[in-house]
Amino acid sequence: MRSPDRARKVRDHLSRTFSSLRNRNFRIFFVGQLVSTTGVWIQRTAEGWLVYELTGSKMLLGTVMAVAFAPMFFFSTIGGATADRYSKRTLLVVIQSALAIPPLMMAVLILTGHIQVWHIMALAAMSGAGMAFEIPTRQAFLIELVGEDDLLNAIALNSAIFNGSRMLGPAIAGYLMATLGIGECYLVNAVSFFALVAGLFMLQLPPHQPQRLTESALRHALGGFKYLRQNSLVAGLLAMTAVVGVFGMAYQVLVPVLAKDIYHLDERGYGILMSANGVGALAGALLVASLPSSVDRRKAVFISILTFVVALFFVSLAGSLWPAAFAMAAAGFGVIFYFATANTLIQSSVTDGIRGRIMGIWTLIFGAMAPAGSLLAGSVAQWLGAQRTIQLSGIACGLSLIGAAIVLRRRIQHARHPRVDERLHVPPRIHCAASARSAAT
Repeated sequence: MRSPDRARKVRDHLSRTFSSLRNRNFRIFFVGQLVSTTGVWIQRTAEGWLVYELTGSKMLLGTVMAVAFAPMFFFSTIGGATADRYSKRTLLVVIQSALAIPPLMMAVLILTGHIQVWHIMALAAMSGAGMAFEIPTRQAFLIELVGEDDLLNAIALNSAIFNGSRMLGPAIAGYLMATLGIGECYLVNAVSFFALVAGLFMLQLPPHQPQRLTESALRHALGGFKYLRQNSLVAGLLAMTAVVGVFGMAYQVLVPVLAKDIYHLDERGYGILMSANGVGALAGALLVASLPSSVDRRKAVFISILTFVVALFFVSLAGSLWPAAFAMAAAGFGVIFYFATANTLIQSSVTDGIRGRIMGIWTLIFGAMAPAGSLLAGSVAQWLGAQRTIQLSGIACGLSLIGAAIVLRRRIQHARHPRVDERLHVPPRIHCAASARSAAT
């Protein structure tokens, strides 16, 4: 009797984890995005190796990453407002097509032997400008694909796509770099964007209903910031995300340094480390997808950050490939479990008309914090070394976690009538209803 019961539980678990894939539109989008995002990770893996090989500078590793994310700081708010006004499918087709141009130009420069560091920075900035529009549009597009009932699952699986590609992309990049060359990695990424473009044309969606503006374009674009004053849950999660973005992502910038100088690895070993990070991240995203709505997501947020902090210390202390790969997997698990949980909570706490702008602020945080964190990591590593820098990053994230726990505990103790949307463990439908009432008032 136990075996059939166990099999039924496994089927139920898998059905809950992948429930949004029952939707045809989301299946098509899922496959197209997996191919496209894998190409992005192939390029990102090759890019770090290329920069360090050309310059040998830890600071330039952080600088290139900062340049790639900086346009998000300037354009993501506009990108979110654009997503709320126009057809998201049309926007994604245009953006994905445009994003294929920079890697194609990079491939030509590398294969002809004319590549220089300033080329990498300029084309990384072009890609970053496109991503400032693509990320909030893609995030806000999910509800049009699956509806409200499967939204949380689709958000988590969307994170799983991103992190599954972090597993596939670096492994493919390591092989391509070792057998063909770095230029081919950029060429593969350029072609991969059109898989999602083809999928977008295959979607069956109702005609887009344009949103009529009753306010100026500037006031509309800034409406997301006004909304944060009414929703302290979303504001708090975005603040915590900013801290993790600045201090927690240094280890990703410094992986090429660890691979070459600390672990003494070649391109294949470097690809294994990046893939291990993606394996852990994929596991974290899938775990979020399988969580029932009754789970206390406040605890999930804190546990994920604690896991990430501990993993960072193991990353800095590991002395060889496989212990380092295990630590990288644990770090990927912790940080993506946090990001996926936070993203899920944020999107389920806002109404449809504001979702694109809130996702624009989410992208803005990455656009501001990732460059700051990358520059900080590169600068500190230049003086203290990569291992000590990662340890300091872990300490900073740990202190922010303690501070957040203290503030949250005091608010709970002193709040006589807490707002519904401030309880992280409230089921998603209640969140949406609370946000709608808040927006209406």
